[in-house]
Amino acid sequence: MNKKIKIIIALLVVIVISTVSGVVFVKKMIAPLNTGVVIRYEVKSGANLKTVLKDLQTQKVIKNADIAHLYSRIFKKTKLVSGKFNISSNQSLEQILETISNPTKLVHDHLVVPLIEGKWAIHYAEKLSEILKIPAKNFIDKWNDKNYVRSLKNKYFFITDDTLNRDTKVLLEGYLAPDTYYFTKNETVETVTEKILNNTLKRLTEFKNQLQNKNIHEILTQASLVQYEAKTLEDMQKIAYVTTQRIAKKMKIEYSVTVCYALYEKLNDWKQCEQQTNVDSKYNTYRNYGLPPGPISNPSRNAIYAVLNPIKHDYLFFVADVCRDSKIYYSKTYAEHEAKVKQYLRDTKCLP
Repeated sequence: MNKKIKIIIALLVVIVISTVSGVVFVKKMIAPLNTGVVIRYEVKSGANLKTVLKDLQTQKVIKNADIAHLYSRIFKKTKLVSGKFNISSNQSLEQILETISNPTKLVHDHLVVPLIEGKWAIHYAEKLSEILKIPAKNFIDKWNDKNYVRSLKNKYFFITDDTLNRDTKVLLEGYLAPDTYYFTKNETVETVTEKILNNTLKRLTEFKNQLQNKNIHEILTQASLVQYEAKTLEDMQKIAYVTTQRIAKKMKIEYSVTVCYALYEKLNDWKQCEQQTNVDSKYNTYRNYGLPPGPISNPSRNAIYAVLNPIKHDYLFFVADVCRDSKIYYSKTYAEHEAKVKQYLRDTKCLP
């Protein structure tokens, strides 16, 4: 064996030994400390993962922040969720990285506010008031304050002149993303509103390419109608196309949900929406052509998706069996539609 081959073999042996030693060392560094230390750690909004890991090393729940950071980059575990977490030294580095990237692991010692899809801004204001102890009127006043809403335009691409220049009941109606929110006890109307709008921004950014050259206010308005009328994504997509087709054919939309919104200050029973279709309101699509001046609810992601991705068909009418299973029946002609209204609503005494 010549000298050159001996050197190569020696180098390979050193590399193998170093690699094995390195793997053992890394495994040791990412294993749990198992000292029983448990901390409540808050990941601040906009926090840097390297800084978070240094904090966790200082608080003795991980062994080495630099190795932890390298590990997170190699295995693409760099996501962070802002909020508070319980972290234990008995967790491995992999478990800790999973914890601080998972919103379901958040510690809910703060205030949890569920804002349900399809509800009105006034409902959101009432729910926020109930839990945060801020008067509901303060939220509605702020959401209707043109100067405040105008100040948000630079931060949120979906707030446009149409948001401000339409004569609507609440300027931010339809712009408040339904979700479960986590707030502190020291929130203000402004911080609450912007946390909600940050969520709206995240959702609408997903559709930003599809929204180009479209009127976002009208998309949200149509999505709010769809949200109210349908339960499933498929029905939302079908109803979105009914809406588009009726407008294209110069037909009134004639959705009773717009009557509900027109009446909401004095609405006691959903049947009023079916019975008072002559109410004098700009929201009433039985009296006015086209979309109402603004959203009539706060739509979900599915409703927005449905408007941007409708299912094409030949139907111009639909009726929901609201007194039983809410199944939606579609019709091509008014005569077919009237027969279904009679069958599913009037003959069942659902409506007089």
